[in-house]
Amino acid sequence: MTFMPFLPRTTYHTLELNVSACKAKYDANHVPVELSRYIDEHACHGSSADVAVVNACSAKFGPFDVVIDDGSHMLKHTSFSFLFWLKSPGLVPGGYLIIEDLQVTSWPDWQSSALDYDAEKHDVRQPAVVRGTTVVNYAQSLVLCKLSGLLCLAPQAGEEHAMIHYVDLVDQIIVAPEAVAFRKPRHLPVPSSSSRKLTSDLCIALDAGSDSLFDRKAKVLALRLEGRHLSDEAVSPSAAQHLQARLGARGFDVTELRLASCASVTACLSSISRISGTLDLIVVEVPLDSSNESTWASQQLLIELIGSSDFLISKKLAVGGIVMINGYQPRSISAVKTPDARGPRIAKAISEPLLAFVADFIMQQLATRTGSHHNPRWAGYAVRNAQVIDRAIVLYSDMSIDSRNSLYLRRGDWHHRRPATPRDHLKHKNIG
Repeated sequence: MTFMPFLPRTTYHTLELNVSACKAKYDANHVPVELSRYIDEHACHGSSADVAVVNACSAKFGPFDVVIDDGSHMLKHTSFSFLFWLKSPGLVPGGYLIIEDLQVTSWPDWQSSALDYDAEKHDVRQPAVVRGTTVVNYAQSLVLCKLSGLLCLAPQAGEEHAMIHYVDLVDQIIVAPEAVAFRKPRHLPVPSSSSRKLTSDLCIALDAGSDSLFDRKAKVLALRLEGRHLSDEAVSPSAAQHLQARLGARGFDVTELRLASCASVTACLSSISRISGTLDLIVVEVPLDSSNESTWASQQLLIELIGSSDFLISKKLAVGGIVMINGYQPRSISAVKTPDARGPRIAKAISEPLLAFVADFIMQQLATRTGSHHNPRWAGYAVRNAQVIDRAIVLYSDMSIDSRNSLYLRRGDWHHRRPATPRDHLKHKNIG
């Protein structure tokens, strides 16, 4: 029901573990007979984690444009959905796999439902995220693998959970509160600019075929981190070309700010406040030598800037506005093809500040219930820049990575944002 307003001209099918119980529930709640009849015509019966059942349902009604996992939410079932559907012909090229209610990943009572859980080997108090077997891990690792070549290789749980096997099976990932969407690659021509328009809730996460694109000049702030860059341009030519094609913007009104020129968040905000109007885009140009510790101070300054309370309340970034992380792309292709076996395989081993921020944002965005905030030791996952992350998941309603491996943080409207003063609703013990 949740997706019907967004997909109005859609034929819906369902896979129910117990169709009779489902229909009985509808009868008890006086659901119209038309809906009950619809279940008869469009439902499959069985477990969504049973290969034979899912293949039979796919053969009967598929292939599908969108698959939504909103079932038991057991960790092994959501992991199955990821491992199965992205390799299945039952999901069309360009189709989306959406997995919901991932906040249960941080709940102690759900740890025994993990795909790899073995009562004889595992302490039920040890969270599955430590072993790398949850959809939250898959999303986190796949984004970092595509972005920079990190977390591509197998985690503690084994090769089955290595995202290097999926990096070519997914060309877009959208991370939202408690839910994630993965898109299979497709190769379609970019539509003409005449079909493009700007909406009040621009989501770059949508592909170039969507209507949520500019048809005017875009107001851009280019932030350049300390270090050696591929280009001296405020926005690199490749990034400008990509934004032009992706957004259909009729040029860019660019203001450049080099973080080396402002020694503090306050000084940076002061410079930004002098820019007239609101910003549509903040393009962050990451240096080629971002792994060099000499660049880490400016990376940390950036993190504190885009996650500062003053920036949050300034409303300088327009509703639907985007922070685009650009510059990892020249390295990511070769790094993914030949990942460094000595590189980190878990997020907590990432030392580069901006990449660590991305990893922690994804974990908190997916595994923290809307209206709650992190516990720095929830489920054994230590969050760096904890207060910044708290504010960031309030301001930015989703993070996404596209087929170019550019990363985007989108400022959501009031419908999508978490409360500005989140409360902790996570029911668990501190485990570390």
